[in-house]
Amino acid sequence: MKKLYIAFAAMMSMGLASCDMDLYPKDAIPSDKYMKTFQDFAQSRKGLYVNFRGLCTGQNLVTTDIQCDDFQAAAGFSNNLGDIYRWDFQPSGGYFSGIFSSYYGIIKNCNYYLENYKKFVNGEVKEMADVTDQEKKALEAFAGDAYFFRAYCYFMLSNYFCKPYTQVADPEKEMGMPLQLNFVPDPAASSKYPGRSSLKATYLQIEQDLKMAEKLVNEKAAGTATVHYVSKNLVSALKSRVALYMGDYTTAAAVATKLINSKKYPLYNLDGETFPYIDMWIHDTTQESIWQVFQNKDEKGGATGTYFLGQYEEGKTLSDQRMDFLPSGALIKAYDQVNDIRFYAFFNPTMAEDGKIAIKTSTGATGSVFLFQKYSGNPDLYTSSQDKYSNMNSPFRIAEQYLIAAEAYAKSGDEANANKYLNLLRKARISEWSDQTFSGTDLMKEIQLENRREFVGENHRFFDLRRWGLGFDRASDAQDPSLVHMSGSPMTTGMVKDASDFRFVWPFPQNEMDMSPAMRGQQNHGY
Repeated sequence: MKKLYIAFAAMMSMGLASCDMDLYPKDAIPSDKYMKTFQDFAQSRKGLYVNFRGLCTGQNLVTTDIQCDDFQAAAGFSNNLGDIYRWDFQPSGGYFSGIFSSYYGIIKNCNYYLENYKKFVNGEVKEMADVTDQEKKALEAFAGDAYFFRAYCYFMLSNYFCKPYTQVADPEKEMGMPLQLNFVPDPAASSKYPGRSSLKATYLQIEQDLKMAEKLVNEKAAGTATVHYVSKNLVSALKSRVALYMGDYTTAAAVATKLINSKKYPLYNLDGETFPYIDMWIHDTTQESIWQVFQNKDEKGGATGTYFLGQYEEGKTLSDQRMDFLPSGALIKAYDQVNDIRFYAFFNPTMAEDGKIAIKTSTGATGSVFLFQKYSGNPDLYTSSQDKYSNMNSPFRIAEQYLIAAEAYAKSGDEANANKYLNLLRKARISEWSDQTFSGTDLMKEIQLENRREFVGENHRFFDLRRWGLGFDRASDAQDPSLVHMSGSPMTTGMVKDASDFRFVWPFPQNEMDMSPAMRGQQNHGY
């Protein structure tokens, strides 16, 4: 048998929790010698989680937010993500290739696990004839993880590289993602890669994988019932998000409200409790998290806060640092600066009387502004100045389910329930909040505003605007025009973008278009 060697440096080089997910050897392993024991399957499953540390932190987390209207390049910024900020990017941009290859790398690992799991189920792995019933249940649960991650990856890819499902006339006639559902170990086999499916087929595959995940995910059988692993509730959280993005508002509302009513993820209560919510963004506490991507001092993703707080130097204060992006004036004005606990958590975590930070840009301009401090750094992760601003991100939080329920009910004409869930979230975020009732377009505007407030800097804004069919206007609204790059220019703070702008859909990476014959002629419009 020909030996195909699989490099597991990315797939299974490290674990996700300190004791039960130890580092996995980085050596190349012959494929005909691997996946022959229960431990092989268990290690392979752990490898599915590794890449999310990078995908859910650092550049990969904030790129789309920089593309929109909540942040402005500081005067003399390093030009990091500059072309994204200016909307003059091309298919050769490295972040497009990075996002594309990272998600497809996880899909490849899912396919690898699932193909070997099916061989085990069919009795083809003779070495595992004596696997116990408990181990069989665990292997099945691990397969549920793989189905969930494949669904999540295709969903995320479709939101970067395809038109939004609810904004096209016929999803069957729109191009979706290439659906690679089999493990292809040889990188040179690009001639066999599929071309783009339809958008409808992409979402059908997402739904099919979610159904399998619903059936198989079993955190108890897997022995990993923690917030850092896939759970039944996490599958539901993705299901409600997918349904909302597809315009299936009945399903979105039903699944979201079931999660909320389970009371497993209670919102922080502001009655005399202001600090616990702020602490959630410092020490990464998980009361509201449905899934939190694990990190520790040895296993970290990107230091997300460096984009907004600069590169930390020992003994220096924020005033001494040079940050690339500042919160826009419009973003700051979107919050009740006295009563909204999110304003303190994201822009003034010390709860200082003023909260503004005196800064000096690399051009010499000085002024005092609010800085974006959502990723001010978990001290438990700190090892050096390079990772000072590292935090564990939670791609799924219960707050989203309140807003999914509100939006789904609003779109279904049930304004009473839409207002109910909007008010419940606001009551947990804004002290002394009194319920208000909105209707029609005003109701949707309030839901959209709350999404902006809640998820700033979390890779939501770009996808939300696409789903709503909205553009944006940066409106030259800077906290201090002297501190921003080319203030008032239509390439920077004066930018206005209509929802029809073709760059609301990212280009397929040029290297992928060049390597795969089936992709020829399938680049997105405008590139």
